Amino acid sequence: MTGEPDETGRDTAAEVRTFIQRADLLDDLGHFAEAAEELRDALRLAPDNPEALATLGMVELRAGRAEQALPPARAALAADPEHLLGQVVCGYALVALERKQDAIDAAERLVEVDPESWLRQLHFAAIVRRVRNGQATLDAAWQAVRLAPDEPETHLVLSAVAADLGLVDLARRAHTEAIRLDPRAADDEQPSVLRLRPSRSGGSRRRTSGPSRSVRRRTGCGAGCPGSSPSARCTRGAGRWWWR
Repeated sequence: MTGEPDETGRDTAAEVRTFIQRADLLDDLGHFAEAAEELRDALRLAPDNPEALATLGMVELRAGRAEQALPPARAALAADPEHLLGQVVCGYALVALERKQDAIDAAERLVEVDPESWLRQLHFAAIVRRVRNGQATLDAAWQAVRLAPDEPETHLVLSAVAADLGLVDLARRAHTEAIRLDPRAADDEQPSVLRLRPSRSGGSRRRTSGPSRSVRRRTGCGAGCPGSSPSARCTRGAGRWWWR
């Protein structure tokens, strides 16, 4: 899709983007069925759109339907094998389905794309923590912190990994740092599932300038919300977050 009108004058790419944006807002409100319908409308226009496919997988996962999340996420990866959201959804869905080795394999592919991406390291740690927590998970969590020390999410995941491994002092210090970066992190429980909504630009590396971003609240504003309001999360960087 080029974003140019077709022979009928329709800008299909713009319509697809609108459907995805509406689905984002409905997903934020917990209206998963309506969000999924918006995405199916997008896919009727562009059946192979990896963003719409991966977002549908994310919505199904958030609705607690891990088995239904896998097909669209895998279809997104068939269209774009390195699609970040598609890879992340696959990883968490496999965890939920207790397909442990498949989840580990998905996490490894996720980080192989770009080992210097703090987001990919973060999701590797969060996924593998659920099925085989150990040194590799701890290393990935530390790497995410090293790459993005001003992101509270990295410290929260490190805290969760460390707590599971019995590293009480490290877990406490990491959680304290997350709260220092964003006091709202004190309200977050230890993460069991971390999900990501990548930016439209597909960026996955840490920003080198601009304000620190806060943990994405379930009741916060939707995608593309500008500014630095306490309820807002800038999506110019890598993504939006949910904790569960």
